[in-house]
Amino acid sequence: MKVTFTDQAAEQLAELLDYLEIEWSMKVRDNFLLKLESTVEVIAAFPFAYPSSESYPDFRRCVVTPQTSLYYQIQPEEIEVVAVLDNRRDS
Repeated sequence: MKVTFTDQAAEQLAELLDYLEIEWSMKVRDNFLLKLESTVEVIAAFPFAYPSSESYPDFRRCVVTPQTSLYYQIQPEEIEVVAVLDNRRDS
């Protein structure tokens, strides 16, 4: 199934990537991107692999890294990533 990112999720991801590059390094940023791509592939193949969010049951929560969570919802034709949250930073 196709995985898409909402505008908000894409913006959150861009901010997170900038943060990783500035505060850590390009290597850390690139390693995170590889992990994210792998996770998105799993979500595309197995949309129900991750549990529903306790706070928002219509969304599923995927922990990409201990510091980063991804929230998505399963639509009839696609999987929509609605948020990419960096758990280390205040939102």
